[in-house]
Amino acid sequence: MLFNMIKIAILLTLCSFIVSCNKDETQLPYLSRFDFDNDNIHDTINYSYSGGAHCCYQISLFLSSSNTTQTFPFQIDGGYIGGFDDSKPDTFFIKDFDNDGLPEIYLKINTYNGDPIDIPIEWQEAYNIQTHYILIDYYNNKIRVIDFPEQP
Repeated sequence: MLFNMIKIAILLTLCSFIVSCNKDETQLPYLSRFDFDNDNIHDTINYSYSGGAHCCYQISLFLSSSNTTQTFPFQIDGGYIGGFDDSKPDTFFIKDFDNDGLPEIYLKINTYNGDPIDIPIEWQEAYNIQTHYILIDYYNNKIRVIDFPEQP
């Protein structure tokens, strides 16, 4: 009897935690708080890190609507103390920049210790970008990368 009461207490606590997480998005990990593809399900940004003091992170975006992950070649300057997060908004930031109701990912790409490095020709051709400031945007049911004219 006591064992069953403990199990029930644990289940109630777990259910309470799950409900509170679903009500308050700030309880979710930052990289999983956003719905980029407008299906009312949070999508996930994953990242890899090269291990250098200032370089480099690369991100991928998992979209729940298509159950696919798109990995981007762009290198993002390092220096994140607790892992890739929103602590350096001049380098990485998520918000609805174009006021379409969906968030975009702002990135400052291809810098080392804050200094710009030439944008590889392959990136320029594949993504039609020319600057170190870009947005990753979900538009017309697909991901697009566009130059962003200024820092946010």
